Amino acid sequence: MIEETGNTRMPLRIGHRGAAGHAPENTLAALELAIKYGVDMVEFDVRRSADGALVLLHDDSVDRTTNGEGSIEELSLSVLRKLDAGGGESIPLLEEALACLSGRAGAMIELKVRGIAADVCAKVQVAGFHGTVIYASFFHEELLIVKRLMGDALTLALIEDVPIPYT
Repeated sequence: MIEETGNTRMPLRIGHRGAAGHAPENTLAALELAIKYGVDMVEFDVRRSADGALVLLHDDSVDRTTNGEGSIEELSLSVLRKLDAGGGESIPLLEEALACLSGRAGAMIELKVRGIAADVCAKVQVAGFHGTVIYASFFHEELLIVKRLMGDALTLALIEDVPIPYT
């Protein structure tokens, strides 16, 4: 049973990988659909391609989410852009995701790999993003870089395999 606390604030509604499950995950179609559903923020995953482009993709390979095969770190942006991420959608660049969301929904950016924090922060600044940004990562040193570069940035340290007592 849920106990009444008297707090009437609504929970934050965050679309996971856009509107994954209703549109191909981490695509512009998924971001657009999440906005249509009325989310406050959209969570998406960022990785770096072989030639340094910052793209949206959850897995370390394109095998599960596209019609291609291979490690994202070994594929160039031109190869990645030719892949079908489902429904004719392509793998978007970080800047495309930011342009899609700016002024419409916040962005929760998961830094999926080490070494991208500074470049992601730079892209967000250059984009002039209008809205809340939360930087999330399992690599906590990436979040320290975010804090060093953008002291007032919101960060979320993700953890796994650590038992949390619920009593």
